[in-house]
Parts: sequence; structure tokens; C-alpha cells
Amino acid sequence: MNDKSKHILRSLLLTAAASFLHHGASAAENLETDIPDSLLPENGDKFIKGLVNRSFKNVLTIRKNGEIDLLAAHQSHRSHSSHSSHRSSSGSGSHYSHSSHISSSYSSGSSSTTQSSLYSTPTPKKTIANYELGDRTLKKGLYGHDMEELITLLENNLYLRKGIAKKQSGYWLYNDDVKSAVERFQTDASLPVNGEADSKTASSLKSWSKYKTTVQLGVRELALSENGFDVDELVRLLTAAGFAPDSSKLSKSGNHYVFTADIKRALELFQAYNNLTVTGTTDIATVNKLKALAK
Repeated sequence: MNDKSKHILRSLLLTAAASFLHHGASAAENLETDIPDSLLPENGDKFIKGLVNRSFKNVLTIRKNGEIDLLAAHQSHRSHSSHSSHRSSSGSGSHYSHSSHISSSYSSGSSSTTQSSLYSTPTPKKTIANYELGDRTLKKGLYGHDMEELITLLENNLYLRKGIAKKQSGYWLYNDDVKSAVERFQTDASLPVNGEADSKTASSLKSWSKYKTTVQLGVRELALSENGFDVDELVRLLTAAGFAPDSSKLSKSGNHYVFTADIKRALELFQAYNNLTVTGTTDIATVNKLKALAK
């Protein structure tokens, strides 16, 4: 056998050893790494002869006919395919190519784990830091990463006023304001109204359109030409407080009043009379005062 063939055989041996070392600590502990001097490649034919019928624990055994048996730790039986070989001539030497296959199992009691399970990645444990919206039912007092998306969806769909949400331990907190916003959404979406963001509520909210939202007064700062349930409530509260807009100048879009310049002036008069900052818009202080007077 020429030096090239010897080199190939030696490489196969070392590759198999490295592979099993990579597959687990148990293989590494059991591998016999002490190779006698006679098996070192520089000793020529002694290297090849010394390999015949020699078994390297948990690695391979080389038979006299050139077959190679790969071994596995704690293997209860050996299954290997028949070896195929072909010869290709190069110069004065010959090259043999062998293929082998291992089918092994590791058992404990009645269960078995295939070798491929060594490559499986464990699923990270769910914590407040990696919860996604829908992973758990959110309710009052809870906080975590999933609250980030919930707050954004409630704000964008006009169920929660921007800037009103509170944080705890660096995460948005599910408080009374959030609970009320979820209840209003559940009412609009014809879901059971319990104020808890379960997976069904979360899924519906993700696909919701703000144009279907029943907007409550104070959730948004009204701008001219906007209309909706909140404008209707504003007109009603201003009228109850004695600052009714000119009815002849009121206009509607569909079934809702439109926020006009006349309504804005009535709102500014109300703010001035009640020593509020005159903004002409529905800030929280103004809305709270309007609601308090209407009781």
C-alpha cells in the first residue's frame, strides 16, 4: 500500500475520532487516545499492519479485508451496511473507497433518543422578558415584554390615550386604564367582556381597524373636521355644562357630529370659565372636569 493510501486511512481514523469527540462528553471520556508508536504514520507499513483487527473504543475497528466498523458508546447492537468499494488506478498504486453507515440508539428504560437529538436546541423558558402577545392571558397587575405590543395596539386603535400608560420594573403595567381600554375593544369586537387580554382578544386586536373603533372622549386630542362618538359626547357634555355650541352650526358626517370651529370655541369658553388651560382641545383635565360636572 502506498503512502497516499496510508494517509487516507489515517485521516479516516482521526476524522472518526474527532467526530465522536464532538458528539458528546461521554464519548470523549471513553475514547482511547493512546496509540502505540508502531501505529504512527512515520513507521510506514507498521502503521497499516498495526491497524488490522484493532478496535479503538467507541471509534472504529479495521478488519483484515479492509472493512471499517464504526462503534457507538453503549451500543447494544451493531448495524452497518455492506461495504462497497471501487478501485481507481493512479500511477502504480490502487485506491479503495469504502462507505459505512451507523444505526445506533441510546436507551434508558422504555425510551430511546436518536443521535439527531444531540443537535436539538432547547426552547427558551418564557419569562416577562421574552413573552410575546398571546403567549399568556394578560390581566390587571401583570407586566412584561408582551405588554409593549398590547399598549401600542390599544393606542393605535384609539382605545388608550397616548402617554397615559404606566410602567413597572421597566415594562408597561396592566392597570385600570388598560383594563378599561381592553373592555371597550372587546365590546366593539363582540368578544366576552372580561377586561383580560387572552389569546383570542390579542389575535382580534392585531387585525383590528381603528375605523371600527368606538372612540371614547379623551382618548385622542380632537382636530378640526374629525368626527366620531367622542365628538358626540363632547357636544352633550358642553351642553350639560351650559356651554352648548350653536345648534344651527352643528354638522354631521354619517351619524356623528363633526368637530367644527364653533364646537372648539365653546370648549375654549368652558376651559376659561373653569380656570383650565385654554387649549381648545380635549386634554385630560378638561375631559375630567366636563364629566365631573355632568354627574
